[in-house]
Amino acid sequence: MSYKPEGLEQYEVDTWIGDNRVRLQASSATNKEAPTDLTRTAQGWQLRRPNGEISLGSAAQAAPQAPPSQPIASPSSR
Repeated sequence: MSYKPEGLEQYEVDTWIGDNRVRLQASSATNKEAPTDLTRTAQGWQLRRPNGEISLGSAAQAAPQAPPSQPIASPSSR
């Protein structure tokens, strides 16, 4: 089946394949479905669209470290 998006595409996670690849199921507004995948590379995440085109994501960045939080005293321990 040939897939051509007609408007917005929606993606659902099918399964993770290791740490760097996600199998997806794409669907269009007209309910056509096609398998595709998302792959993490050194340049960031890359989405293989159902028509075979590669959409490049942004480079991955480490999440900022939050400072440790202070425990909150319960009313009974005051």
